[in-house]
Amino acid sequence: MSRIGQNPFKWIEIGDIPKKITIVTVVYIPELSGFWKKNLDVLRKFFNSLYTNTIPEFDLMVLDNGSCKDVKQFLQKKQSEDKIQFLSFSAYNLRKLGAMNYLFASAPGEIISFVDSDVYFFKGWLNESIKILDEFPKTGMVSALPTIDKTKDFYDSTYKAIEKHNNIHIQRGNDLIPSNYINAHRQSIGKTDFEYSKGIMDRMDVKISRNGINAFVCAQDFQFTTRKSIINKVLPLEVRNNNEYYDPIYSPIFEAKVDELGYWRLSTEKYLIHHMGNDLTEFEKEISMLESVHLSKGFTNNNVKLKKSYTLKRRVIEHPIIRRILKKIYSRIYNWLYRI
Repeated sequence: MSRIGQNPFKWIEIGDIPKKITIVTVVYIPELSGFWKKNLDVLRKFFNSLYTNTIPEFDLMVLDNGSCKDVKQFLQKKQSEDKIQFLSFSAYNLRKLGAMNYLFASAPGEIISFVDSDVYFFKGWLNESIKILDEFPKTGMVSALPTIDKTKDFYDSTYKAIEKHNNIHIQRGNDLIPSNYINAHRQSIGKTDFEYSKGIMDRMDVKISRNGINAFVCAQDFQFTTRKSIINKVLPLEVRNNNEYYDPIYSPIFEAKVDELGYWRLSTEKYLIHHMGNDLTEFEKEISMLESVHLSKGFTNNNVKLKKSYTLKRRVIEHPIIRRILKKIYSRIYNWLYRI
């Protein structure tokens, strides 16, 4: 109610409305040195590839999770260029779960795609994801790359649910996901073949097909597409007990709730996004290899030295008790440095 005159908004016609698709991301670059030295360059590639290789119209929603001044200015400039439709700044680091709660609750689109801000996009990533959502309505999250970094038990509930559908063709094997996809993702997270595969001895690739649409039974927390209707059932994302706590950065609560609600976690058939991380040293080489073979033939990185046996150091570091202690130490140091 106005005090003097009439609010002009009452006779202003409503113009554009939010797009059907909202892509959401969280940015956290507290400084441009040390671990985060190259992260502003990574963020630039994120924006360039997103707008170059995403065909459906979308709105971009960004939450800055406590970044430094230079990064905030970069984001403000992107908003002035109409590259960001929704931009929020937090004085506090909400961690990934807190940021996802904020973004998911605020995003207006019917389709919501979450992505870490260190991802590079290939053409078709969003189209192919949406095709899977449409063809398999029980899909709760679909990532734009297939991976093998979880054991088969992690998707047991999804397997059982899919098997009840007689009109879905199911193919199983331990080599259905192409080796170049596996190597590309492994290299992007800085792991040797031995480090990446040692915990996946019971690997089982599961590919499903219907009406010409193919998908793998797997998904990733750093990029996935879902529906607002599903998000409304999943929120809030919060650790409910000690067993759900994974590490200080992220605990897979979204995945757990999607499973509990009976939704499936799938991926595109092709490798359509690439994790950049915080180091671009090998980026151009990785992308050129992927693009030159059109994501269809295998490749290896000869600079990666594979370790075929445990060293004493590795046995010590990978001991479960020692790992828990190291995680607690890391968490306390991280909180102390950044006052979280």
